[in-house]
Amino acid sequence: MTTRTEKTFAYCLGIAREFEARVSRMQIFVKHNVSSGNANEVILREFLASHAPGDFHVGQGFICDPTQENASSKQCDILVYNQNYYPLVYSDGPIKLVWPYSVAMVIEVKTNFGRKDIITSLENIESAKRLNDQLTGVIFAFKSASISTVLKQLQMYPKQLGTRHRPTAILLLDKGVIIHQWGLSRRRDAERDPDTNLENYAVLTAKGDKGALVVTCLLLLFFQSVGRGRGLYEAEMMNMLLETIEHLAEKMPQDIHIGSQSA
Repeated sequence: MTTRTEKTFAYCLGIAREFEARVSRMQIFVKHNVSSGNANEVILREFLASHAPGDFHVGQGFICDPTQENASSKQCDILVYNQNYYPLVYSDGPIKLVWPYSVAMVIEVKTNFGRKDIITSLENIESAKRLNDQLTGVIFAFKSASISTVLKQLQMYPKQLGTRHRPTAILLLDKGVIIHQWGLSRRRDAERDPDTNLENYAVLTAKGDKGALVVTCLLLLFFQSVGRGRGLYEAEMMNMLLETIEHLAEKMPQDIHIGSQSA
């Protein structure tokens, strides 16, 4: 590793361990999935909010276009939206209704990522991306079934998801797995292997510290989402995080598709 990737690794490893410690402390007292799920959402929101540039707010709620009939998403666990250039549609305490093109990123947070969670997560991301297909849609699971089970269930998803409405990435914290389709990294895959199908998802697994890989990827996706158009700084940040991921991960031989083949 270079010095900068070593520092990135050390930081992301520390954050991953902090996530795990906070979850463990909560579970000492609370076993109920709803309560622990809400706590996990707070953990992620607080982490991303600490890195958000001034234009952006990290909250929860719905994407909504009140000028169109039935144009609202399902509830989003984490909404990253521009708060300076777009008014809120509505606000009720912590729940925000935001305009579609104010949103840079949506994250579905899952405490335990099983079959039913896979279905609802994909549906929620699809509902958000139908209103703004430029936003980054991520599923973040603190715990999940085995890698083989998750991959099988994703491929068995019964619906057909158009390319623009699929999640950008699925992150499995406890397994150290990234299932991704984000642009810059997939273009690098294609440069290395001309047979790469950019419609499919690459699967990366951690060589060692599982949480560090997943947190690094989360930061990459977040900075990419809120940093569009910020020039050299954005490019250097993306390259540093990608270099770190390349040191931490190995790619599984086969890519996967999610659900029925795209329309």
